[in-house]
Amino acid sequence: MTKVIYHCYGGSHSSVTTAGIHLGLLPRDRIPGARELLQVPHFDGNEAVAPGHFRVMGYDWAGNEVYVLGKRTLGRSFTFLLQKAAQILGCSHALYPVDTTEPINLLMVFGGFLSRRLKMVAAGRPLVILGTQLAYFRFVELADQVEENLRKRSGENHNSREQFSSPRAVFYICPQDYRLALLSAGFHLYPEAHGDFILKWASQQKKVTGKIGTVSCLGSAGGYHLYVLGGGGEPQIVARTLRELRNLLGIPRSHFYVVESCVAPPLLFRWLALIFKIFTWSEGLRLLEKKVFRSMMEACRDEGNRVKTTIKEGVLD
Repeated sequence: MTKVIYHCYGGSHSSVTTAGIHLGLLPRDRIPGARELLQVPHFDGNEAVAPGHFRVMGYDWAGNEVYVLGKRTLGRSFTFLLQKAAQILGCSHALYPVDTTEPINLLMVFGGFLSRRLKMVAAGRPLVILGTQLAYFRFVELADQVEENLRKRSGENHNSREQFSSPRAVFYICPQDYRLALLSAGFHLYPEAHGDFILKWASQQKKVTGKIGTVSCLGSAGGYHLYVLGGGGEPQIVARTLRELRNLLGIPRSHFYVVESCVAPPLLFRWLALIFKIFTWSEGLRLLEKKVFRSMMEACRDEGNRVKTTIKEGVLD
């Protein structure tokens, strides 16, 4: 069966509403009242919600598992990230991620901010409910489209062992602000290489940008394929999502490692990089990155070696 993942900014409103429609907890032919919305599990709930955490909603008519997830600022490319990770692991058929943010309106945004972030439930919840009601039939259309696509997929036959047929993988999470994870992965791949070789190699990895949804395969080491995955502005959420995805898909821990780099440049370099990006000064950005790479070389070498050692011991994450 497929695991359907509805995701939005906080995982409490648009994703929960669409999942509720999908599961038959909410009507399709009329706009629900406030009480009906609040009876749907997780809708504007009081519980603390960790971004990147999968929360189960139930099972649909075909036995598919339906989940909701909050992704904060990771945007629509988050869908591609989940699809790509599942594809690499050989089980893309088992996952169906759905972005539910398009129908969201300003009432939902502002009300959600008051209710969830500022804990002003009395002021924010009525706005969230009104906004959800105004956008409701767009959520119905989205749920209908998902179900239609699932019916088309249901006729496909998949080998249940397929998910374990792919090579083992190590994902280095790369923030969008700096690419030091690339340097650590380089030392993992070439542990005996001279620093100048790694610098040249890293400068040639143009596709590694750190943008959310970007995935680059660097090569293989110790029986694992090494990937650099863009973490955007929320690398911790990406790492948490991938670790939970591993458990959700039933993949052995030893097949799938996630590396959050502990190496970060000084704050001054990060601010300068941001300024260079704003003014699109690519040459200055390259020079700054080379300087950062040189200054953090040994720290990245140590991290690459540490990752290799802990993978052998089976205790990385």
